[in-house]
Amino acid sequence: MNKQFYLIAAFLLVFSVFSGCNLTKNNEIEKAQIKKTRVIHTSDLVRDDENTLVRLLLFSNDQEILGIHSSASPWSDTGIIRKVFRHIDLYEKVYPNLLKHDPSYPSPEYLRSITMPGNEIPNDYMTDTPGSLHIKDVLLDHSNDEPVWVTCWGGPATVTAALRYINDHHPEEKEYVAKKLRIYFVGRQEGAGDTYQKEQPCMDYINSHYQPLPQMLTCEMYNYMNYWGDVRYWFNNVQYSTKEWVENNYNKGNGPLCDDFEYYDTGDCDGDAPAMLHILGNYYGLRSTESPSYGGWGSRFSRTVNNDNRFVNWDEQDLNPHYVADAYSGDTITRNWSQKMCYSGARWDDDIQNELAVRASWCVKDYAEANHPPVVSLTVPQDISATPGEKINLSCIASDRDGDSLKYHWWQYKEAGTSTEAITIINAETPEASFVCPDDPGKTIHVILEVQDNGKGYPLTRYARVIITVKPLK
Repeated sequence: MNKQFYLIAAFLLVFSVFSGCNLTKNNEIEKAQIKKTRVIHTSDLVRDDENTLVRLLLFSNDQEILGIHSSASPWSDTGIIRKVFRHIDLYEKVYPNLLKHDPSYPSPEYLRSITMPGNEIPNDYMTDTPGSLHIKDVLLDHSNDEPVWVTCWGGPATVTAALRYINDHHPEEKEYVAKKLRIYFVGRQEGAGDTYQKEQPCMDYINSHYQPLPQMLTCEMYNYMNYWGDVRYWFNNVQYSTKEWVENNYNKGNGPLCDDFEYYDTGDCDGDAPAMLHILGNYYGLRSTESPSYGGWGSRFSRTVNNDNRFVNWDEQDLNPHYVADAYSGDTITRNWSQKMCYSGARWDDDIQNELAVRASWCVKDYAEANHPPVVSLTVPQDISATPGEKINLSCIASDRDGDSLKYHWWQYKEAGTSTEAITIINAETPEASFVCPDDPGKTIHVILEVQDNGKGYPLTRYARVIITVKPLK
């Protein structure tokens, strides 16, 4: 009797391990994706920023938004914070339906509570405003030491005013704040006309008053989100940015929030989106906030030679970053150097826009009618050290909450690594793949995993990144 009992118990245990592994693994994967990037968005709220606000609210469930504040550029007006409240009013109308797809969408009341006017006079970082004081409070909060990103869709006066206040009143906290803060600038919006890119009083203040500096990324090559419908910036993904695509998949028939998106043939469509995309791509598995050089939805950056904590996504003689653009092999047109520099962001545009179209559908469709992203997790370490000639095994587990079939693709992100050696990935279209470590001691190799579903209307993609450091042979 006891023997039979133990045999049955052993069988049930083995059965539960195998039959329940998907549920257990799914729970583990979900836990691995819970952590969201803490961020305060600042904006000059000109016309492209209003479009980016629509995207921000559609993706507000995938970031921990601590604040939305105005911050002037030479092109903006005063009183612009009212535009954010108008968009939150539109968001409120679709909020009940968004909750059907993800209960973590922030409430309209919460969003209103963290929306504040910032510094609405260009380069005026000497004035304290509700927005700048809020940024100051978040940066000085020792109850949470996790990094805080501040995105600058317009000028950086609001975040600079926060840093000026800390410098003047809490100088002992400057090192703590610099370690905690990350700033993503979209362009250099401190001067206009002849002074554009020449006068940078806010940047000069930060550089002269903070050592060490906070990490600062400047995305000058943002046109992969700015000039919709232009093949020079969208490369092989241009079909996801045409007016016809927008009307069929985004701003028609998906409720009042998406209806507010305006398509501009002359640019300024969604030019500030890279600041948010940098954070979202990280949350979806690309690890892009770990290092600006890793690359992701918000572009890939190189450190400037004369500034250890400033990073740019273009090659400029004065900064001398020696930036190498992501290689694109499908060119049928001639591009200038700045257009080529956009590919590190544009290479992801199909995934970015499919995700946008799905979020738009969430505003009006029930859960069963819409697609939802797959869930993926590595079953190998995300950081591996290996010797030349060693076989590197890559593997993952993935599931789809809608029951969709999944496609797998492992590929080498050569520009993100320091190794110049190309690798050949065996079984690159399966959950388990491998390659042989090249003889390139001291260098790194980045391998990206893409897992894509075949869900309703638009495929959705999630990622993982494995970084291999090549050790010298003993």
